[in-house]
Amino acid sequence: MTDAERAKELVAGISNGLQGLSGALSATTRGSGPDNLYEVWLWSLTVAEAAKLPGASVTFDALDVHGNLVFRKAPGALRSPGFSYATVAKDGSDKLEAHISAYVRGQSTVAHEADVLVVPAHVAAACRAHPQGIPYHYTPALWLEAKFSRDPSKALALGHGRSLMGLTRDVGVQRLVALVSNRASANIAMLLGS
Repeated sequence: MTDAERAKELVAGISNGLQGLSGALSATTRGSGPDNLYEVWLWSLTVAEAAKLPGASVTFDALDVHGNLVFRKAPGALRSPGFSYATVAKDGSDKLEAHISAYVRGQSTVAHEADVLVVPAHVAAACRAHPQGIPYHYTPALWLEAKFSRDPSKALALGHGRSLMGLTRDVGVQRLVALVSNRASANIAMLLGS
């Protein structure tokens, strides 16, 4: 399968995921490679699942002038304007925001990229008002590390599992951090104990 075919398949998946949330909503994906589209697809699945929770509602913020979602193609701070995110509200709970390709500051003060990041809305608002605009390691509700392979027949490299172990050490194992890939690895599963 070519990159163009993979991209087309992922765009269809993104559209399907967003369709149930808003009939007229679409994502600006022009110029995105399969890696970025995989992150958007995971984000759309995360948001669609959150919307299924009893009493939950989802709104989208920072759309372009045509009403399309716009996503980062490289990691950035939450304060960076012009990038879309979803806000999930649930009866009796604090609001959450779902972002793509956002930095999070670890215990070491090193900034790490979260491919899909869910944080409390009040944390995201504080980040948008702060010059650095990067949430701290103890704030995420969900952190997905996405690994897309152009050759899904090959196992995911063990180094990705080791990197995730280092990441969870710096951000704290109490947070929900997951490695998500379009290919499997028995060695990583053993390494991470899953």
